[in-house]
Amino acid sequence: TIASHSGDKADEKPGYGIFAYSRSGQAGKGGTGYVATGGGTGGHSSDGGEVSVSQQGTISTSGKNAHGIYALSVSNNGGNGGNQWGIVGAAGNGGYGGNGGKVNVNTSAGAKILTQNDYSDGILAQSVGGSGGSAGSSEDLLVSLIGKSDNGGNGNEVTVSSNGSIQTHGVASRGIMAQSIGGGGGTGGTNNGLIALALGGVGSNGGSGNKVSVTNGISGAINTTGDLADGIMAQSIGGSGGKGANAHGLVSIGGDGAKGGNGKDVTVENDGLIHTQGNGARGIVAQSIGGGGGDGGASGGMVTVGGNGKGGGSGATVNVTNKGVITTEGADSMGILAQSVGGGGGNGGSSGSVGVFGAVGIGGSGGAGGAGGNIGVTLSSNDPGESSEIKTSGARSTGVFAQSVGGGGGNGGGEVSVAAGVFGAASVSIGGNGGNGGAGGTVTLTGTNKSKIETKGADSAGVLLQSVGGGGGNGGYSVSVAASVGPVSGSLAVGIGGSGGSGGKGGKVLVGTVDKEGRLTVPGLSGSVSTRGDRSDGMIFQSVGGGGGNGGLAVTADGSGSLLFSGSVSVSVGGTGNEGGEGGLVRVYTDTDITTDGNSSTALLVQSVGGGGGNGGGSI
Repeated sequence: TIASHSGDKADEKPGYGIFAYSRSGQAGKGGTGYVATGGGTGGHSSDGGEVSVSQQGTISTSGKNAHGIYALSVSNNGGNGGNQWGIVGAAGNGGYGGNGGKVNVNTSAGAKILTQNDYSDGILAQSVGGSGGSAGSSEDLLVSLIGKSDNGGNGNEVTVSSNGSIQTHGVASRGIMAQSIGGGGGTGGTNNGLIALALGGVGSNGGSGNKVSVTNGISGAINTTGDLADGIMAQSIGGSGGKGANAHGLVSIGGDGAKGGNGKDVTVENDGLIHTQGNGARGIVAQSIGGGGGDGGASGGMVTVGGNGKGGGSGATVNVTNKGVITTEGADSMGILAQSVGGGGGNGGSSGSVGVFGAVGIGGSGGAGGAGGNIGVTLSSNDPGESSEIKTSGARSTGVFAQSVGGGGGNGGGEVSVAAGVFGAASVSIGGNGGNGGAGGTVTLTGTNKSKIETKGADSAGVLLQSVGGGGGNGGYSVSVAASVGPVSGSLAVGIGGSGGSGGKGGKVLVGTVDKEGRLTVPGLSGSVSTRGDRSDGMIFQSVGGGGGNGGLAVTADGSGSLLFSGSVSVSVGGTGNEGGEGGLVRVYTDTDITTDGNSSTALLVQSVGGGGGNGGGSI
């Protein structure tokens, strides 16, 4: 815990005004095993400690990468398992990543923070989980056993309350940056069983982010002048799932990937002033993002199965409230960007099989995309006689953009099988199926009759609300080749492409207050919305289903040669395309005054759009 009451000045590069830091110790890695000893186990990481900072005085920094306040709690990564080399043995297990600790930052009214160079945030608060340790790899002549990877650690709660003045004057120097980040899951260990069965190691789950809360109080004022210098950025991010490992042997199965971690709730409230001047400098960015699912491992041998990809993590609830004034001057500088995004599903592992007389292979399936979470945007005021305002001047600078997006499904793994023999050969190849897209969440807007939104640039809508389903993954391709020669010979080649995944559904978009029976009883926005630029609609409300995945291509080739009799058969079936997701319910209740001055600028656009179906796979 650090309390600062007097002035702090840093001129070093980097030289933080206040640096409050807790980090766990480094976990050890497992040692390598030889002959039949086995690889050692990686150590587990401990958790980061709690970090708390309060500031009442003045902080000034002038160097690059010199944050005014940097509060960080981070865990180290878990140790990797040791490898195994020899005749019989098992590789070592990885250790788990520790969790980050809680982080709290509070500045009092009258406190001042000034940073004067690039990459120097006014306040940077982070809680970061460590990555899980990867399993050791194994290469043994007879029996080859892989170790287990371990999970990534979770981020912890991050809370920032700013009641003073924050000024930054550099590129990518945000007023407040608050993040909770889960660690990535460990990767499965590669397995090369030189004679018999080989199983690829399974990946481990990514850690989740945690709750993030940022408040700019009624006495708070945030001013940034540089490009890419957002006023407030608050993020909860899940770690990526670990990748399944590859496997090679006569019979081999690639390891499955693992699930991505979830983003958690993000809450941002502005009761004061936020002013940004640079390009790409948004007023408020609030995001909950699920981690991507891990890919399945590839496999190679005579009989092979690719590992399956796993699902992406889900985004969680994002709530943004503006009671004060937000002004942005640059291009690509939205007033408010609120997003909840599901992680993409992992791709299925590819498979390659080659054999004498016979070969069989199946590609891994893709994982499902994670769901987007719910989003709520509230525009009100600190006092009944006052109004909240959002003003943007640059091109492509929408006033309020709220979006819930489901993650895309992973693609199925491709498969190639080749068999050749005397007298006969058979080859069977099946592509993996694509994963389904994740659904979008519910997006809601509420506001009072004192809310004002104004945009001046081209391609800058006043309000844009969207719920979008993720696209389905494509099915994996299939290639099957069989050839034989002999006095009497025959060959069979079968190829089946994988099916595409279905598109995710768009969620509800609601403008207004909803009662218990689902009816809109209070207008969602009763102030004013005005746009001046071309192609700048007043308000857009959309629910869009994701597109269905395409089926995989199937290719077969066969041939046989004989002095007496020969025959060959080939069967080729393309994969099935899947359906697109439905658009969701869109309900709008508003008595907002809407003014658009530019060309091609619609006052109010309301849409529910279904996703297109996927194409069937071809066959050759």
